[in-house]
Amino acid sequence: MLLISCSPAVRYSSITEKTIPKEAKLSDFRKAIINEVKNYIGTPYKKEGMDCSYFTMVVFKNAIGLNLPRTTSEQFKLGRLITNPDSLEIGDLLFFNTTGEIASHVGIYIGDGFFAHASVSEGVTISSINDPYYRKRFNGAKRIIESK
Repeated sequence: MLLISCSPAVRYSSITEKTIPKEAKLSDFRKAIINEVKNYIGTPYKKEGMDCSYFTMVVFKNAIGLNLPRTTSEQFKLGRLITNPDSLEIGDLLFFNTTGEIASHVGIYIGDGFFAHASVSEGVTISSINDPYYRKRFNGAKRIIESK
């Protein structure tokens, strides 16, 4: 049985001043996450490589040295659950039900209602959490690193 765990994304293909909060306002952790996300924008999706969970794993590893599990379902087991999209912070992992599983797609919240993720059709891209497709499928977020 073949399951694709990361759904197509549309809308945004690059990070701009508008989609990223001013770095001066960010903690070192958040700056590192944002800077690492920028390195991957446009990277093609690969089922055996750059899929959604690999993207989140490599960003956290390269940005702050944190080893996340390889799969979306394992990443969903980490951190503190955030159910209100209005309470999201930069670096939170966002989880979506795109295949019938509670956590079949994952991305990284980057602020101002946007998240970065690896899309089957777009590769690593930026999407709005307010997009009807994602809003309907949002199953919560996990805060892996608590604010100080």
